[in-house]
Amino acid sequence: MTDIQDYYKNLLIIQYHDKPKAKATVEMLTNCATGDEILLQMYDAFDVDTATGEQLDLIGKFVGVQRNSLSDTDYRNLILFGIAKNNIRPTMKNIDDMIYETFGEEVTVVNGQNMTITYIFPANMSNIVQEAIDQNLLPKPLGIEVLTVTKGQLPDLVFGFQRGTITTEAVGFSTQDGLKDGTFLTKSNL
Repeated sequence: MTDIQDYYKNLLIIQYHDKPKAKATVEMLTNCATGDEILLQMYDAFDVDTATGEQLDLIGKFVGVQRNSLSDTDYRNLILFGIAKNNIRPTMKNIDDMIYETFGEEVTVVNGQNMTITYIFPANMSNIVQEAIDQNLLPKPLGIEVLTVTKGQLPDLVFGFQRGTITTEAVGFSTQDGLKDGTFLTKSNL
């Protein structure tokens, strides 16, 4: 609050700059005008990243997500899925970008090229995934089927390529200089 008060006190013309009553008047007026910064406190209180308990319940209600006995952390992730679904145009690129912005490398979206998209989740998010499916919160283009895969421990030396800026531990092609050992990643070894 003092930043706003100091700003307006410094706007006083020189003849009132050293008058305590003038400065007190400015402080009182800035307190009234800003409502003791109650709006700024409301913004902080309902930040999805920091809200807990009842605050998180209100955010979920606003987004259209039900808690169903989830912990705050799991419910926060479920709310993020709801926000993603409510706020994007559901093209594959937009879905992929939003999921990456929200969950980083934890959640991956793959276009099956056969009217399906697959969400790949870590095993520790399985209860969130089930809730997201039950509440229809996974963003998808119209007419596209959503498949989900929960990944466990990946096998070592999987054949693959680097995707965008996401670094992987995938093994690429062998070269003349050396043979690379690896396996193809399949659903059975996920």
